[in-house]
Amino acid sequence: MKEENDKSKKLQTVERALDVLYLFHKYNGITLSFVAEKMNMSTTVAYRLLYTLADSGFLRQEKASKKYYLGEKSLLLGYSAIRSQELEKTAYPIMKRLMDKCGLSVILTSLTDMQSLCVEKIEAEDDLQLSMRVGGIYPLHKGASNRPLLAYMEQEKADGYIEALDMKAEEKERLKREMEEVRRRGYDYTKGLLSPGLFSIGFPVFGIRNKLVCCISIGGYCFDMKEEQLTLYLRETGAAAGELSRLFGSDQSSDNA
Repeated sequence: MKEENDKSKKLQTVERALDVLYLFHKYNGITLSFVAEKMNMSTTVAYRLLYTLADSGFLRQEKASKKYYLGEKSLLLGYSAIRSQELEKTAYPIMKRLMDKCGLSVILTSLTDMQSLCVEKIEAEDDLQLSMRVGGIYPLHKGASNRPLLAYMEQEKADGYIEALDMKAEEKERLKREMEEVRRRGYDYTKGLLSPGLFSIGFPVFGIRNKLVCCISIGGYCFDMKEEQLTLYLRETGAAAGELSRLFGSDQSSDNA
């Protein structure tokens, strides 16, 4: 009987730990008191769960705010889940055609735990975006390979992300306006924001019920790009995003160039 009770308690602990992890599906950064309230448990029990998850690498705690975020192991599981859905396999032929047409490296990024995850990258012969690597995690507010993910996520989450940034109030307001502009024109175009001397063009990709799936982007040197080249890059990247969106079940096109 004692052995059965022990097993039951362990299962209950596992279930609670999984419930804690699932909170991150809706919330970006959670506190001890928040977990205790949401899961209707004492702060002692909530602390033990959070401590165990953080100690094992599934969560990480930010010292300044005392908030918990998904840790490296959780992000790796998310990356494995994305790969199991064969996102990169579906996108690869389209990415390859885009690289051949533009002669630039093509990157596919996806949203995970309020960060940008590089899911796939096809390198041009003269690869310039060495800062982006498959499996790498990047801030959502830097570079056109990432910013469309911020611009097209749920407004409440996007505002929460921006407000949490270590920026002056006027910088946050400017970033919000920039995200509004990305949504208005349907793509992002940045120069030197993530890597000095490089430009990047990124378009969102949508799926069923027009939900954001990922972002497809290209990039190259800023200084020698002509106007007709920019027009070509915008047209071809937008067309690739539109084709991907249709493959993923969207009834709207990303081709706004």
